[in-house]
Amino acid sequence: MAIYADTHCHLDLYQDMLVIVRECDKRLIRTIAVTNLPSIWQSLSNQLAEYKHIRVALGMHPQLAAEHGQELKLFMQLLDKARYVGEVGLDGSKEAASSLPQQKKIFEVIIRACAEQQGKVLTVHSRGAVKDVLVTLELLRSKSNGVILHWFTGTVKQMLQAVELGCYFSVNPQMVKSQSGAKLISQIPPDRILTETDGPFVCFGRETAKPWHVVDVVTQLASIWQISPQKANERVAENFKTLLKAVPMG
Repeated sequence: MAIYADTHCHLDLYQDMLVIVRECDKRLIRTIAVTNLPSIWQSLSNQLAEYKHIRVALGMHPQLAAEHGQELKLFMQLLDKARYVGEVGLDGSKEAASSLPQQKKIFEVIIRACAEQQGKVLTVHSRGAVKDVLVTLELLRSKSNGVILHWFTGTVKQMLQAVELGCYFSVNPQMVKSQSGAKLISQIPPDRILTETDGPFVCFGRETAKPWHVVDVVTQLASIWQISPQKANERVAENFKTLLKAVPMG
């Protein structure tokens, strides 16, 4: 049976989380459950520890940086226990731009710590702040960490800069079905593409996206790449495997 991966999903924000988690295990959907604050990480890790295909990521969402900056200390205390880190990054959108200076300080502290510890798989938010995110990610160059740029919306030039830094790109149902998203995806090297849902913030048709909707993302990727869905899934699965192999566990 084919194995798929949702590399960016907010499982804790679904009302029926455990139902979804059990279905992920049943359907062999490897899922990175990102968190928005470090105070959520420990309890969620304990709650989901028994599920084979779920990995909980230690997060500090940029949109919450100003209000919850005091949790950075807790983040640093927990970092050595977490292989997966996310959601972290910067948000330069209108609603979050006022906190960007504080976001940058927090993100740089996190990235410097990951560079020092190594062995981390990061899923990174970069909306409206791709330039600054890439500058900060330079700190990870030549370090044993893996970076996934979640829902990337930068320019082609910025995408190529990210590729040169070794980044991967996770794409979701909304991206593959939009004209601009599909155009950008077609220019990303296929060996750098992963799948995500960003559920429950993305809709799939009329319903909230669930981790298994990455199967449909793969189908859309197959169309973009002009190959079969099976070949597209093999490509994405190999990408994820390659990323994990390049990030030795600490």
